[in-house]
Amino acid sequence: MGVRKFRSVEEMPGPSRRTPLDPENLRLALGLASLADGLHPLRTPAGVRKFRSWDEALEGRASGLRADREAARRSLERRKRMVAHRAASFEEAEAWDLDFWQQRTPEERLSALVAIRRDVELVEAARGKRSPEEP
Repeated sequence: MGVRKFRSVEEMPGPSRRTPLDPENLRLALGLASLADGLHPLRTPAGVRKFRSWDEALEGRASGLRADREAARRSLERRKRMVAHRAASFEEAEAWDLDFWQQRTPEERLSALVAIRRDVELVEAARGKRSPEEP
């Protein structure tokens, strides 16, 4: 198939019409729905929520939106605190890592160690090796 050139978008042919009741249409629709969900997933709690009035339902929806905004704010704050580096070699990565941790206070280093140990315990518990210790 050769390359076709157009002077403007108006000269371009539109999308081809899909045949009604074609099984391929369902596959395309599900693919688009999956893409949309991946781009902006809806965060809804599991289960059914019942409200006594329309105002209560609107308030419930608004509180969910506030929670989403709060989660986005926390995520942005976390990204601002992150420090990253791309190394060209293992030696460069080791040097950068050593420099990074030497710039931290002893409290920050200890806090990071405790967080890593807690994460390891949770992973091991999830794998069924042992139960996590309570902090």
